[in-house]
Amino acid sequence: RLTTEVEALEKDTGVRLRVLAQAYPQTPGLAVKEYWNVDDDTVVFVADPGLGNILNFSVGGNLDLEIPPSFWTRLANKYGTKFYWSER
Repeated sequence: RLTTEVEALEKDTGVRLRVLAQAYPQTPGLAVKEYWNVDDDTVVFVADPGLGNILNFSVGGNLDLEIPPSFWTRLANKYGTKFYWSER
């Protein structure tokens, strides 16, 4: 289901989305950028329960021009807190 949703999003928006589920300190580091060919039109969505905030976003330069950085911060602060995840 996730693959279908991501493919539809990419087709509709032209934005590439990559989802990385990891558990710090077992992380791939910057290797994902080359592996996924991350560019200025890519958002890497990182889910890591080992960090203070479960959600993190690495946003390509072209998207920073269209979507303000505060959007990604608000998104992570609303849905990425351990309190939110323990409640749901």
